[in-house]
Amino acid sequence: MIDDDRIDLIRTHLRAHAWRQGHGRTAERFGVSRQTLWRFLERDQVGRARPRTVLDSADGSVEALEAATRTLIDEPPSRSRTPPIRSLSDKLHDALLLLCEAPLTTARELARLRRVPVSTLRGQLVKLTERGLVNYRPHRLDVLGPRPHRRYFPTDAAIQGVGMDRDGPLPLYPALKQWFKLLAELLDSVAVLNHTAAQVTAVDPELQAVRVDNYRQGPYDMLTTLSGGRSVGLLRQGPMLSAAKLRFRLRTIEPLDGRLCP
Repeated sequence: MIDDDRIDLIRTHLRAHAWRQGHGRTAERFGVSRQTLWRFLERDQVGRARPRTVLDSADGSVEALEAATRTLIDEPPSRSRTPPIRSLSDKLHDALLLLCEAPLTTARELARLRRVPVSTLRGQLVKLTERGLVNYRPHRLDVLGPRPHRRYFPTDAAIQGVGMDRDGPLPLYPALKQWFKLLAELLDSVAVLNHTAAQVTAVDPELQAVRVDNYRQGPYDMLTTLSGGRSVGLLRQGPMLSAAKLRFRLRTIEPLDGRLCP
């Protein structure tokens, strides 16, 4: 049994490795899937084999693992990385990070996820748009009302330059242009998911900011994380999802323990 202090060290090592080598290479290096790595880092689902594999990579020595972690942390950044956007205020930077985490949202949806006034966030989006870091697309869907809504997304310049020198999810799970393109191709579905996620914020008794994760694999299309780690999984149903795939997703969800985080 590995104690909590070693688990924290192993988690720190994996974060540092993912920051330097990327999420995919880190998962491959330690023989786990991306989803398994994410569960360990973000959901505290430890398991038995994962920590042991990381510790064995340092010949079972805590001191060697600590040294390897320090080396990863102290390693100079790659020259291929685009420098961060230094001219943004902290509030504008945070708004841009939030949009990278939850793209193609309206100002109202994003404000509800962040727990900030709509007028404040809308003003920040306007400033980011003027700087060429954010753009929007008018979108209308009957189930969301008769009027079109502006759905905001980060531009290529923002994706390349944002948040690389700060703590947070983006260095570990980088914002990719290809990922936004895929979401844009499913804009109707994404719009409904984002709208639903914004509604979910009302059930959080602590009224904290809500984290949103979109998925390409697994039973959920989106997972909203409330305060205390409580999660609500969202699953779309429509013509783009075949009956066979829908049944597979429902059967995957059915045996899950509702007391555990997805």
